Amino acid sequence: MRVELIKALLDIQTGTMGIIEPSFNEYKNRYSGNVEIYHPYINEKGYNADDVINYFDDKNIGSLVLINPDNPTGNYIPIHDVLKLIQWAEKKQIKFILDESFVDFVDLQENESIEDVTLIKDDILEKHTNLYIIKSISKSYGVPGVRLGVLASADKKEMGLIRSTLPIWNINSFGEFFMQIFNKYKKNYIESMEKFRNTRQRFLRDLQEIAYLKVLPTQANYVMCEVVGIDSEQLCIRLFEEGILIKDVSGKISNGRSYIRIAVRTEKENNILIGYLKKVYNDLQNF
Repeated sequence: MRVELIKALLDIQTGTMGIIEPSFNEYKNRYSGNVEIYHPYINEKGYNADDVINYFDDKNIGSLVLINPDNPTGNYIPIHDVLKLIQWAEKKQIKFILDESFVDFVDLQENESIEDVTLIKDDILEKHTNLYIIKSISKSYGVPGVRLGVLASADKKEMGLIRSTLPIWNINSFGEFFMQIFNKYKKNYIESMEKFRNTRQRFLRDLQEIAYLKVLPTQANYVMCEVVGIDSEQLCIRLFEEGILIKDVSGKISNGRSYIRIAVRTEKENNILIGYLKKVYNDLQNF
C-alpha cells in the first residue's frame, strides 16, 4: 500500500527533507529526521516549479517531496516543469520524491493521454536516478479497500533496500485479482476520467457562485475553498447534520484564515451539496 511504501522509502533517507505545506501529512509524520517546510502563499495562482526552486535553492536538504496534484489544495505543476525540478534537484544532489496519486484526474491538453502526464516511464526513471515516484492505485480507480500502491525508481540500491524491509506477501488476493483484470477495462476508465473532468468543471462553476466561498483551482478529485464571513467549523457541522461530510482543513493551513475541502462526486450529489451550501448560509449568518 502507499503508506507502507512511503515509510519504507523514508526510513532509508538521510539529511533534511524538504516538504511543501499544506500537504499530505504522512511524509512529514513518517520521517524521523529534520524537515524544511515551504509554505507557499495560497491564492488562485498556486505555486509553480520556480517558486519551489527559489525557496529551496539555498537550503541544505537531502531530499524533496512533491505531491502533484497536491492534497488538499489540488495545486498542479505541469509535467515539463516537474522535469525542470527534477533536473535542478539532480544538480544539487537532492533525491526527488514525487507522489502522483492524483495525476490521472488532471485536465489533458489536445492529443494528450493519461500516459502523457505520468513520469512512471523507464526512459525517464533511468535518466534520473535521483527520482522516486509513489502512486496510490486506489485514489483514481476507486478501490481504497484493496490498498494498492506503486513505488518506481531506477535506483537499484535503494529499491533493493526497500524490498528487503517489506513483507514477502505485501498484496492480498483481492489486490492481485484487481491487477490482473484492470487493463481489461482501460477504455472504460479513460472514458470515465473524461466524464469526471467535465463534472469537475461544472461543479467548480457552481461553487464560484456561492458568495462566501473563494474557490481555489484544482486538478484533483477534490476542491479547496476559503470560507469568508462565516465559521468553517460550523459550516461543516451544519452540513453533517444534513448527512453531508466535508472537511475543515483550516488547521492544515495555519494562516489565520478558514478553508474547507470538498470531494467532487457525481453530478447529482454535487447539485445536492450546492443546494445545501446555499441553504445553510442564512442559518449561519444568524448563528
